[in-house]
Amino acid sequence: MLTHKSRTKEIPASGSLLFGFLLLFAISLPLTGVSTVLSYGLVLVVYVALSLFAVRYTSTIIISRVYMALICLLSSSIVLSGIIFPSVGSLARIGGFFIFTLANLLFAPSVIPFRYLTFLASRYAAGLIVLGFLPYLGIQSLFGLFDLSLWGGYLYLYPELSPIRSIFSNPNALGFVLLVGVTAALIEAIRTRRRIAVALVLFNSIGLLFTNYRTGMISFVIVLSLYSVYVLFNQRTYTAAVVGGLTTSVLLLLAMFGLVPGPTWLTELSLNGRRELWRETAMAIREAPLFGVGFGNYPTVVNNPHNSYLRMFLALGLGGGLVYLFIVLRSILQSARNTTDWKLLGISLYLVAFFFVQMLNSLTFVGISFHSAIISLLIGYHIRSDSLSAGKATMGTGDI
Repeated sequence: MLTHKSRTKEIPASGSLLFGFLLLFAISLPLTGVSTVLSYGLVLVVYVALSLFAVRYTSTIIISRVYMALICLLSSSIVLSGIIFPSVGSLARIGGFFIFTLANLLFAPSVIPFRYLTFLASRYAAGLIVLGFLPYLGIQSLFGLFDLSLWGGYLYLYPELSPIRSIFSNPNALGFVLLVGVTAALIEAIRTRRRIAVALVLFNSIGLLFTNYRTGMISFVIVLSLYSVYVLFNQRTYTAAVVGGLTTSVLLLLAMFGLVPGPTWLTELSLNGRRELWRETAMAIREAPLFGVGFGNYPTVVNNPHNSYLRMFLALGLGGGLVYLFIVLRSILQSARNTTDWKLLGISLYLVAFFFVQMLNSLTFVGISFHSAIISLLIGYHIRSDSLSAGKATMGTGDI
């Protein structure tokens, strides 16, 4: 066991809430039309300030040896990828991992308590929905910085209308933020039983429907289903449901490619063209199985695999891909086993939802965007809570 004893100062609630809001806003900007310099510059400023805040107010970072080893292995894979396949993109991703992803995994959970994140995310999502509805009233922009105009096409819920996108470049980006927000509202409702939280669940659910983001809709249905299992039965049944859902998802994916027996219609399923992209990505992985093609170079091979796990195997090879997948699966399974209160249940529900999102989108937890930051942050909450409950190891930060 690694221990470091120093005095822990109490983190002011105002500071945690401020950093929570700034984090949500900053990681949203790269998905908007705001200039790259301004958006990424603000992200960098927020993370530097957050890290300094963590050093000042947090004496220890809690992490078990298992997760410490996994993070070191993933770090090594990303660095090795940059050495073997040097490029501007690879260097940018190495920097992004060590500056932002590690901060989400290790520092941010101690600065922004989980209850504050859910409080902020539910209301942040609701505010974005209000902005998204403004074009229906004829308001097309905000402060000249954000284009609020509606997305082309028709709304599944009401074909006479077009999907909303709020401040984002497309409705899918807004949809993911609203998935985070509606899940946060549900967790707050579980914790407080207050009417405002229930109202936020309903409002954010409606907003999610107005984005046409089907992955987010299905993910939230999964969240509601698992919560129902937890309430109606017990923690052991909940864990079995999570394991069963993960196993079923993997078997369906394998059956789609005829690797395991399954219905014929599965081998013909397109999933909006994802099947061909997955097949193309799998073929590219076979051509470079050991080290992949480089974390910064995979877009030149398959621009958007629409599957985070295939993307990591393609970028880092079998070793790095397996480490990434193991971190995701272990955090999901371990968090399901640890569901003894509202906080641990909320973390578990988030991780399951993000597993499904990553199956259908190229949204890994390594990166700077809202998707990457939130997924890595939730894994960070799990690592902290799991390591605290196990009492396995702590890594000192007071002298950094």
